[in-house]
Amino acid sequence: MSQQDQQYVHILMAVEYNKLLKQLNDFNINYAKYVKCNGAPNDLTCSQEDRDISKLQTLQRSINADIDSINNIINDKKTTGLKVADYNKNYSQILNNEEDVKKMRSELDMKMKEVYKIQDTIVNDSSLQYDSVMYTGVLFSILATSILYYTFTNL
Repeated sequence: MSQQDQQYVHILMAVEYNKLLKQLNDFNINYAKYVKCNGAPNDLTCSQEDRDISKLQTLQRSINADIDSINNIINDKKTTGLKVADYNKNYSQILNNEEDVKKMRSELDMKMKEVYKIQDTIVNDSSLQYDSVMYTGVLFSILATSILYYTFTNL
């Protein structure tokens, strides 16, 4: 089903749903009036129309027709939807792409760690190695200088 068909069905279903909801509300209001007016026959606020069940029956038929219309829309679009073979093809393609996506995600994570200098990255490891070489060189220089100084002053 194309994107345009999906939008059409979505709009059509929304319109039918709103129409059905309005009819259900009308039915409930009229049913409440019917129950109230027939429970209190001497109530002067009730009209003859409120006491008549034929209005409720008409509303019920209209609601049933709308429900059938919605069901027909759904059934029509089910037959024009995605075929089983197409679904299986798309599903297998998604599974195949999953491995590629996982690999790319892993590579992206490693690159982002290096960019943000997070622990356990190549950049961080190399900077630690560079720092340790520098500090070792400084320590050996201090040690050699101290030994030379001691040698010349005590001999």
